[in-house]
Amino acid sequence: HQNRMEEAVPLFAKASELADSANEDKTLALIQNQFGSALIRAGRWQEAERPIQEAFRWRLFKNDVDLFTSFVNLAEIELRRGNPTLAAALARRSLELASRQSFPLSPIRHLLGRALVALGRRKHADQEFSAAIDDAWRLRLEVLPADQFLVIPDWIPDDQATLIEVGAVGMHTIQRYGDVAGKSCLVLGA
Repeated sequence: HQNRMEEAVPLFAKASELADSANEDKTLALIQNQFGSALIRAGRWQEAERPIQEAFRWRLFKNDVDLFTSFVNLAEIELRRGNPTLAAALARRSLELASRQSFPLSPIRHLLGRALVALGRRKHADQEFSAAIDDAWRLRLEVLPADQFLVIPDWIPDDQATLIEVGAVGMHTIQRYGDVAGKSCLVLGA
């Protein structure tokens, strides 16, 4: 949401400043890439290019394992810019790098499929979309086995049920790291 993005900008800037002052280059690249992703999701892809390119440069120079995420963001920017050929090439490179790791490939395959649709290559796009669905289904079976699901009772309103997982993550963090009173932390992700 655009209003929330305005609140997030100074927080990303502060996090970047702290990571930079602590010479935490890998963390700085992560923050810049996440900031760029957030800008893209907010429809501000033109502004996203600079932080994503900064993260990309560092990751490329260091041959960092997370380089594929920068390729994803660059591909998304190119697709929004109206350059599906370059978007497809960047998405393919991301797919190649990500497949060497245990990263879910379905979002990258979906992005590649979107680029192929824009290029009018429907058959190839359908293959990528189908592969994305297959990858997502395999991941779901690996990560979320049926015995790990909790059915929320009907008497818990949906708006409250959505906070259960968020609260559980916070509790897990406290159990794992102990007393966090007065300490700062940065939570990245969706």
